[in-house]
Amino acid sequence: MAFTFTINVSEVSWNTDLGGWVCPVLKIPSSKIEAIYVEGEKLDDKKYQVLNDHNAIRWTSEKSQPNSFTVSVVIEKELSTKELTLKWKKLAIFMPLICSLLSLLAGIYIPKNF
Repeated sequence: MAFTFTINVSEVSWNTDLGGWVCPVLKIPSSKIEAIYVEGEKLDDKKYQVLNDHNAIRWTSEKSQPNSFTVSVVIEKELSTKELTLKWKKLAIFMPLICSLLSLLAGIYIPKNF
């Protein structure tokens, strides 16, 4: 199940060596930039390039880059599988019980040996 959210990017994120903005949200597995909006208008995809390896959005237009914009990001895959979540929920229930039993047994047997 995919979900979408937006982030604001400003000139603080600009990297002159890359010619673009550093966008750490691209580090999230399966994240993808759906669209970029500048002053309420969707930016043409030809004006920027997404550099997933560098976690950046590179400005490719001949016009000067905007100072700030909003990025619509899509996460295409679930960040945690249902099976993994269920496993941790079960462990969260049973581990305190197991630890309590081990503590009880240790309390009974250890004093006899000393």
